Amino acid sequence: MTYAENNFEALRDPDVWREHFPNFTPAELACSDGTPFPLTPESVAALHKLQSLRTHLNFAFRINSAFRSLAYNAKIGGASDSYHIHGMAFDIGCHTTAAFRLVNAAPQFGFLGIGIMQKGALGGRYVHIDTRDFQAIWSY
Repeated sequence: MTYAENNFEALRDPDVWREHFPNFTPAELACSDGTPFPLTPESVAALHKLQSLRTHLNFAFRINSAFRSLAYNAKIGGASDSYHIHGMAFDIGCHTTAAFRLVNAAPQFGFLGIGIMQKGALGGRYVHIDTRDFQAIWSY
């Protein structure tokens, strides 16, 4: 285990962040209201899983939604027990083959909650993944 994995505050250093999460920035994982992504054991573990999944799939992820503050989650009508409020869920903009590959691989990396939104305009399609401890799949 590296220093940053034991000391989550070390991840506030941009160089340390890039070392651990080269495909994601703190800004894209922050809440839309500007609240930064929380650095907790659970959220950092979820980020490591996300990075491993991204590396495995070898295609870029467009993060539509990651962390949500309680206020922002309530404002958009998110579930009160959403994994987004803990930094343990990610909505990834993708469709067709990329969505299929993502849904297929996600459980191998510890993402057991999978929500699939694949209707409407291609730009609005996404796959939700979260690190709940039981399997669940649903469509929007």
